[in-house]
Amino acid sequence: MVEVLWIVVFLAFVLEYTDASFGAGYGTILASILILMKYDPLNVVVAVLFTNGVIGLVAGFVHYKAGNVSLKPKSRNLNVLWILTGFGIFGVLLASFIAINIPEIVFKIYLAILLIVMGSLVLIHRKKKPSFSKKRLMGMGALAAFNKGLTGGGYGVVLIGGQILSGIKSKSAIAMAIIAEAFVSLVGVSLYFIYQIELFNWSLIISLLIGGIAVLPLAALTVKKTKSKKLKFLIAAANLILGLVMILNIFFPFV
Repeated sequence: MVEVLWIVVFLAFVLEYTDASFGAGYGTILASILILMKYDPLNVVVAVLFTNGVIGLVAGFVHYKAGNVSLKPKSRNLNVLWILTGFGIFGVLLASFIAINIPEIVFKIYLAILLIVMGSLVLIHRKKKPSFSKKRLMGMGALAAFNKGLTGGGYGVVLIGGQILSGIKSKSAIAMAIIAEAFVSLVGVSLYFIYQIELFNWSLIISLLIGGIAVLPLAALTVKKTKSKKLKFLIAAANLILGLVMILNIFFPFV
C-alpha cells in the first residue's frame, strides 16, 4: 500500500522551489536529508532520479507557459537543449562506468571546487554579455551529467552557470537545465527500472512527486518576476554556498 509521507512532501516542496527557481537544492541536498532520515541510500538515489525526471518535464512545461523560455522550431534555445541533453546522456552513461573507481572523498573535493569556481566566474562576469559558445555548452552538458551520474547531484548549478558563461540568458538557462536534467535523470534511472524494480520505494516517490509538482507554478512565477541580473547573482551565490558547505563537510562532517 502506498502511503503519503507528509514530511517528505514538505521537503520536496521547499527544495524543488529553490531548484526550479535558482538551480540548486533538489538533488544533492534532498538526497542527503533523506539518507539522514534513515531511508536506504539506493532507494533514495532511485527516487530522486525518477522524480527529478518526471518533475523536470512538468517544470519545463510550466516555465515554457510562463514565458521564461522559448522553444520554437530551429531556435537557438531548442538547439541548445538538444546539445545539453545529448552530451548529458553521454556524461551520465560515462559516469556509471567509472563511478566505482573513484574514492568518494576525491569526488567531493572535486565537485566542491568546481562549484566554487563556477560561482566565482558567474559572479565576476554577471554584468557582461558572453558570446554564444556551442563547444562550451557541449563540455558543460557532459560535465554536469557526469557529476549527476556519480552522486545524484551537482547538475543544475553547474549547467546553469555554464550556460550563462556560454551566452545564454539566465531565465532560459534555468528552464533548459531543468528539462535537460529530466531527460538525463530518466536515462540514469532506466536500468534500475528494468533490472532492479524492487529499489523503487513508491511511498517515497509519490510523496516527492506531490511536493515537487505542487510548487512548480510558484517557482516559474519567481523566475518570471526576478530580474536577470539578480538571478545571475543568486545562481552564483548558490554555487559558492554549496561549494563551501561541501568543503566544510569534508573536514567537519555534519551530513
